[in-house]
Amino acid sequence: MTTFQVTLFLLLKVCCIQSLVEAQQALQVGADLLVLVSERRSGPGIISVSKIAELIQVLPGSAKIVLLTSPISTASIVAQYQQRASTRGSAARC
Repeated sequence: MTTFQVTLFLLLKVCCIQSLVEAQQALQVGADLLVLVSERRSGPGIISVSKIAELIQVLPGSAKIVLLTSPISTASIVAQYQQRASTRGSAARC
């Protein structure tokens, strides 16, 4: 009889971060991923690209950030990403 060992890997994702205080609270309780929401047709948590850039500037470099957005063309997503990344000087955050 063959036995297998299964290792589960669980990440805690906190969506719709609106402020630095919310981001810090999420990180303090162990969030692995912070989700910033921009340019969606509807739904909670939408913030401007400039607010996203502001948050990224002050969050620790170890914070893993996910950008949730609605553009579907590659050019639109890249343009939004570059607008956000140019404020930090690094395109490796989202």
